[in-house]
Amino acid sequence: KTTCILNMVLHQNFDRIIVVHNDNQTKEYQDIDCEYYDEIPDPNDEELNLDATKKTLMIFEDLFYKALPKQQRKWLTDYFTTYSTHRSISVYLSCQDLFHQVPTNIRRCCNVFIIFKTADLNNLRNICSFDNNSIQVFPFKRKLRRKWRDKEG
Repeated sequence: KTTCILNMVLHQNFDRIIVVHNDNQTKEYQDIDCEYYDEIPDPNDEELNLDATKKTLMIFEDLFYKALPKQQRKWLTDYFTTYSTHRSISVYLSCQDLFHQVPTNIRRCCNVFIIFKTADLNNLRNICSFDNNSIQVFPFKRKLRRKWRDKEG
């Protein structure tokens, strides 16, 4: 999951990248210029300085939602529901289980899901049934490779 996120980040232009990871000593994002937080920052904190004129990416890496303190759960929801639109923030969330770790109100705010091969067919059925809209499934790697190849000329 992290490699996929890194590949997407490397092919986009963000003014600022913030990684929220429970292990702030991780080396997973060392190849990109980013800020680390080991817990979800208060979006209204002046030190965080979320400037709506700058294109910001927030990456929430393998957070266990149910284990988060109540205030951090609220802030995570706020990033998806309010700040992503009003402060020009793109939000990436990686998780092991979309239905047990990510609440419905956050899932409904997502417009792209990258689903890796899973042996859990019940989880896959849930993914395909939670939205009334038709879901298009496509081979993501192949499509990304083609897009990046076309971009590079």
